[in-house]
Amino acid sequence: MKLLMLITKLVLKILYRVNVSGLEHVKASGERVLIVANHTSYLDAVLLALFLGVPISFAMKQQQMDRWWIRFVKHKFPLLAVDYNDPMAMKTLIQHVKAGNKVVIFPEGRITSTGSLMKIYPSSGMVADKADAAILPVRIDGAQYSRFSLLKGQVRLRWFPEIKL
Repeated sequence: MKLLMLITKLVLKILYRVNVSGLEHVKASGERVLIVANHTSYLDAVLLALFLGVPISFAMKQQQMDRWWIRFVKHKFPLLAVDYNDPMAMKTLIQHVKAGNKVVIFPEGRITSTGSLMKIYPSSGMVADKADAAILPVRIDGAQYSRFSLLKGQVRLRWFPEIKL
């Protein structure tokens, strides 16, 4: 699996010219960290998992857990199924962060359909507060122009746009 991840990272680095800056902040953020990122495309989780350089977990909607492709990634990356509208369901996520894990959450709750930030839900702030965790903001730029975004017909999509983290 490590070889597959290394090959995937190399392919993404070459095709999308992935440029990562600020990695020193990931390492300096401590153990309990909530990584908050904008959600621009289906590539976002893959990019974060491969290029942040630390073990991470992902919070995702319960409805998404039934998708066929989730079977391939849930064995490598802990996926925390949560219902963002149920405060009791957020307890699992809070406990996971409290246990010293770095967890990625997309506070928009979905991939952008406008090209800019969607409504930000307050659940990420609540999780960070209750878990006494640092918040590490990450901006993904460029993936919204890829074929993996939802902006077809709104922007000119390209096969391999440059992506910055």
